[in-house]
Amino acid sequence: MNTLLEQLPKAAYWSFVSMIVMIVSVLFILLGLFNETGKEVLSSIFSLVMGIWQIFLFRAYNKACKAAIDSGNTSDVELACLQQMKIIRLLGVLMLLAFVFGGLELLSALVPGGK
Repeated sequence: MNTLLEQLPKAAYWSFVSMIVMIVSVLFILLGLFNETGKEVLSSIFSLVMGIWQIFLFRAYNKACKAAIDSGNTSDVELACLQQMKIIRLLGVLMLLAFVFGGLELLSALVPGGK
């Protein structure tokens, strides 16, 4: 338990940094959204929603880490771990989607008459 509590300040710091990076990313997606048409708009809206979701998850994880650091309570540490699991699940789903659609893109390039 003490080892886990020693790592929480680093986790809180990096979740804050990740949140700031995602905020900047979402701002650039918003700027790019105004110049897109057709399918690109749907892709940008999906990226925007996922970016905003990640911002909220990183913020919740940051708050949970800080609460666990302040109290040292087992339930607060469990909440921080739960918030971390939510982030990992979302990133896993996003990676799976990128792998599936990227694979389909590669396969479509191999088909005669494709790209």
